[in-house]
Amino acid sequence: MGVYREAGIAARWLEMSGPGRLGWRSSKIGLSVSGLPDGPDQTDMSDQAFPDSKPLSPKALRTRARMFQITAEIIGREGYSAWSEEYLCELCDCTRGALRYQFPQGRYDLFPAFIASALDHDAAMMSAMQSLTTKERLYLILSSLGERPPSEMTVAMLEIWMASRGDARLQEKIQPLLAGADGRLLGLPEGERDPEVLALFNILFGISLSSVRDDFDPAALKASLDWLLAQLPVPESLARKRAELTKAREAKRFASAG
Repeated sequence: MGVYREAGIAARWLEMSGPGRLGWRSSKIGLSVSGLPDGPDQTDMSDQAFPDSKPLSPKALRTRARMFQITAEIIGREGYSAWSEEYLCELCDCTRGALRYQFPQGRYDLFPAFIASALDHDAAMMSAMQSLTTKERLYLILSSLGERPPSEMTVAMLEIWMASRGDARLQEKIQPLLAGADGRLLGLPEGERDPEVLALFNILFGISLSSVRDDFDPAALKASLDWLLAQLPVPESLARKRAELTKAREAKRFASAG
């Protein structure tokens, strides 16, 4: 599941080819300077995660967005075991009551909402990739990871998923959210048996897992991906598109530097 957020990043990279728009999200923690995704307002998407929940005021929505941001930072940087309600409230500068008002069961409500909002946001960005085959999407995501390693949001989602394997209550909450995500975001049909597609998917999954290692090195990842992509039969149409976008991105950087 760690590749889902990178699918959204790749989609955004593919669509951002207009003047002044091309580029990666500025990344203090791999999402944006504030830690929240660019594009649609995070407060909007967080409220959409559970449409049947109680209506929230604008202030409460901002608090929820901040909770998601800090959750990504804590788990992405320090690991799943570092997260606690007390630590989250301290960093969010909010009360325990504010947290429990929105998430009565604590982490068992917050973590599913956190994952749901990220998946919904990325799904909304996937329209830029609708014309691509599953294989082309996977190659594009591989290429994007060479430029932008897995974000702290991705690491946090992955750690929550791994923790759920030993926590039946948490697994019951998040598993329905992940069911069908391969098809929704990656275009991977259920029961896919194409060896190349499965190999690409497993490589992406392995990259996501490696990102939680203490010795993870983004530069080494980029070098390994450059080598790998040189060995693989990258679809010609996608290679041309990637070259065009890379050229445009470099031109924008040069113009900005001038």
